[in-house]
Amino acid sequence: VYWILTTAGAYDNLGTIARLLLARGIRRDHILNGHVGDATHFQGNLRYAERENMDYIATGISYMEFGLDIKQIPYRGVNLAVSSQDLYYGYRIAADIFAHGKKLRFCLIGVTPYSLGYQMHRSFMTIGASRQYELLLPGEVREDDLFFQLLSDAYKAQYVRRSFPADPNYDRFKTMVPHNISLKDFFHVENMLQDVVVKLRQDAFASNLKTMKAYVRLCNEHHAKPIAVVLPLSPIIHDRYPGKELADFRAVLTSLQDEMGLSIIDLFDLRVDYDGFYDLVHMNPHGAALASRAVAKRLDSILHGHS
Repeated sequence: VYWILTTAGAYDNLGTIARLLLARGIRRDHILNGHVGDATHFQGNLRYAERENMDYIATGISYMEFGLDIKQIPYRGVNLAVSSQDLYYGYRIAADIFAHGKKLRFCLIGVTPYSLGYQMHRSFMTIGASRQYELLLPGEVREDDLFFQLLSDAYKAQYVRRSFPADPNYDRFKTMVPHNISLKDFFHVENMLQDVVVKLRQDAFASNLKTMKAYVRLCNEHHAKPIAVVLPLSPIIHDRYPGKELADFRAVLTSLQDEMGLSIIDLFDLRVDYDGFYDLVHMNPHGAALASRAVAKRLDSILHGHS
């Protein structure tokens, strides 16, 4: 017997229900997330990037989705970062854009200190979001996702045929979230720290490092500068972030810089005050503009040969 969980309400309810089933002795591999990711703002931008000529694309998780303001970058680009996106799907997106014959000057690869330990398909809560990439992008479908195999061909075809307007800077989408931190966020700072500090599994690290190298290699092969971008977090998260995890992460980026020519824009230590965030890790438009101006300044030196 398999339990397929879905909800029309708060998405977090799926995790609550799954935990209740586990407590009642239901096997973990018999509890399936029945959600299919539907980030229509991302889908509109993906098709836009496949059609139009760009100087760059940006990939990454929600830090990049909200924290990059492309109006501050003096090149034509599109934001393809979206909540929960891991390195593997960022790489798949870039491969898709290049496969459409697009000639990019550079790729902004949004990474965080936990990027090398995070994989969407390993988490019950994010595997559903990963399915939109399997539907939208060419390539091998993960055979270990039983629920995806249950989706009908008619559903898959209908999903792919849909069309949504492009919003290269996600301006419309960003109006749908609050622009200021609430006081309750500070009461949950330890929970937030647990979310953004992922303990590295050796197999996950090896897989993500392989993917990161493939992403850098892909950019190099298409004469697009690969640029890793690390955006700032709020002061309280920054100050409490474990030093060893941060140092290990930076060491990996530096090794890729030395071995493969990865450029790095590391703004982790950029001080953006609380009025620049809508929660403790995501910047609001004010913070995004500040950080993106710093990205643009560093980008100028990279593209002129001072990486």
